[in-house]
Amino acid sequence: MNCLVTVYSKLYLETEDESWSARPTKNLMRRLHSQDSARWIAAFDGGRISVGDPVSTFTSSDALFVPSWFLDTLGLNDGAQVDLAFEKSEALPKATRLSFKVIGDIPADMDVRDLLEEPLSQLGVLEVGQMIPVPILEGTMLLLQECEPENVVFLDGEADLEIENETVATPVEEEAAPLEEEEQAQVPVFIPQEIDFSSMLSLPAPTPSGFVPFSGVGRTLGGDKGRTLGGDGRTLGGR
Repeated sequence: MNCLVTVYSKLYLETEDESWSARPTKNLMRRLHSQDSARWIAAFDGGRISVGDPVSTFTSSDALFVPSWFLDTLGLNDGAQVDLAFEKSEALPKATRLSFKVIGDIPADMDVRDLLEEPLSQLGVLEVGQMIPVPILEGTMLLLQECEPENVVFLDGEADLEIENETVATPVEEEAAPLEEEEQAQVPVFIPQEIDFSSMLSLPAPTPSGFVPFSGVGRTLGGDKGRTLGGDGRTLGGR
C-alpha cells in the first residue's frame, strides 16, 4: 500500500529512542493494520526500514519517526512529505548472505557483530546500496555491497555475514612474491560468520514515548533541519 507520510527524526520524540525501527503515529498504524502482516516495511527511495510500535499519543496525521542517521542517509529534511510504499515482510525473501564494506575505520580488536546484532534485528530489512552506521563509532559506516538471494532481503533465518575492511592488508607467505605497497592496501579482508535469525527472541516493546505533537527534547518541528550524522524485531542469534 502507498500513502502520503510526513517524516521526522526521532529526535523530536519526548523520550529518547535510539532503536533502528521506525515509529508511526497511531493513525498511520491503524491504516497499516487494515491489512494483515507480521511486520510492515517502509520502502523509501534509497533505503528500507521496518515499522515498530506507534508513538503513544494519538495524532490525526500520518507521520513516521525514523532514526536521525536514516533520515540523513536518505537526504531528507525533517517534515518532508513522502509518497511512501509499505511492503509486507512476508513478500520479501529471507537473507542467506550479507556482504558489507567498511567506510571509515574500525579498531582491530572490535567485533562489529556484537554492536550490530540488536540494531539489525530492529531494522529488519536490508537492500544493496543501503548505508548503516556502526554504533559507538562516529563517522564509520557500513555499505551493503551484496546480499543473497536477492537485492532486498528480510532478516529471518540463517545468513552468512561478511565484512570487508580495505584498510587492512592480508599477510603474505614467505614463499610468495611480496605485494607492492599499493597492492597490499587494496587487498580486501573478509570476516565470514554465519548468523541465525530464526532463533531470535522477541525484543521488549519500547517504553511509550509520551510524544506530544510538535515538541520534543532539544528539537522543535520546523527548526534546524541540518544535522550530521529483524526479522520480526527479535535479537539476532537468539540473544
